[in-house]
Amino acid sequence: MGKASKQRKARTKAATAASAPYPPTPLSPTSSSDTEGISSVDLAITTETLEALLAKPALLKSAAHKNLRAMIHKLHAAVQGGEDELVIALRAGEHEHARNLLATIKNPKLGALQRWVRECDAINDGSDECWKTLEAIIRTTTTRDNAIGALARFQPWRPETGEEALHIYRDVKLGKICSREEADHFKASFRVLHTIPAAERKPPNLHPAIIWSSNDNTIPFTPTGDITAIPIPSVPNAIFLQNVLSQTTCRQIIAAAETMGFTPDQAAAGSATELASVLAHNFYWMADEAFCTSLFERVKPFLPATVKGLPVRSINRRFRCYRYVPGAVYRPHVDGAWPPSGITSKGEYVYNASDPEKPEYSRFTFLVYLNDEFEGGETTFFVPAPGEGLEARGVKPMMGSVVVFPHGDAEGSLVHEGTGVTKGAKYIIRTDVVYEVPKSGRAAKE
Repeated sequence: MGKASKQRKARTKAATAASAPYPPTPLSPTSSSDTEGISSVDLAITTETLEALLAKPALLKSAAHKNLRAMIHKLHAAVQGGEDELVIALRAGEHEHARNLLATIKNPKLGALQRWVRECDAINDGSDECWKTLEAIIRTTTTRDNAIGALARFQPWRPETGEEALHIYRDVKLGKICSREEADHFKASFRVLHTIPAAERKPPNLHPAIIWSSNDNTIPFTPTGDITAIPIPSVPNAIFLQNVLSQTTCRQIIAAAETMGFTPDQAAAGSATELASVLAHNFYWMADEAFCTSLFERVKPFLPATVKGLPVRSINRRFRCYRYVPGAVYRPHVDGAWPPSGITSKGEYVYNASDPEKPEYSRFTFLVYLNDEFEGGETTFFVPAPGEGLEARGVKPMMGSVVVFPHGDAEGSLVHEGTGVTKGAKYIIRTDVVYEVPKSGRAAKE
């Protein structure tokens, strides 16, 4: 008896003990052509391990087996078709095949929805076929019919305003966005809280993510007047909150970000869309508690008090500030959900600062417009038309205003893009409205 045969026999005996009362399935002889370079010993070990796990399925639910669960799912998808087959069809531009697959899918997970949107956008050449496929993706999360059409674009919308636009970007370029004393104040009040190396970002980037923190009241929260809440026409569950921040506060945030410095954002790996998108420069600000608490109390009356019976808790302190200039565009996508980030008593960054016994996760995007004197730069939502086709509904930014719309659950999450700026520069903040979520399972958060 050869050495490999003895090893296989010993492993079979061990697997028999682990998997009782189910004996291992006898292994059929395999040729090298059957296994495509996988040795018979490795194949035997894999089979025996899976049989042992089959007898004790509870083991698969443990954190230690997370990667194995993911691999089993991928293997099943590859054999049975379905999700991975859909991604392959999207990448190949096989629109009819992709739409046939989508017609069989209902209520996908958020991660799958995000991936399909990215893959579809990566091959989007503006043709009706691409928009029809995007519509089919969106309709997996909504009431569906079989009629498929193209894209209808509408004039961008925003409420009327009597305020004169401030020339923010002109002052930035002239070095007049703040005084020397204000710049010194920012430099003394901000510090680097945490740095994520470029290769460790998701997806990997060519530049690190630098997260800044500030002392309380570094940027005073000085609202003026009342908030007006307006539902965004034809965009379900999206609201426009007018006059949340004063022009003074908006200018101070931009001045602080420009003083401390924006960082480029360019994906080094990921989907075709992520590699193709020309992203904005970023300034990640862990907003101080004084500012964030004041902001939350001001907008709380206009936010849904509960989601699925669980209460609203906060605005995520992890403010992602972006500067868009001509050429920068955030292609169609679905926003992911985030936990509330925080800072420990020792001054250390915490990605998820919620109580494990009462976990929290975001349910709505909270998009703050810091200026509005630029051209282009709308937030454009893609929504199914009442009968067939897609509608592109743009929202024009207004300084100090906020757009709130759902994410974190595939059903109701809105596909949207940051449409390109054609002149000037757009400054925005992306953060989140955080709610308590069920304790059991990440699926509740997604």
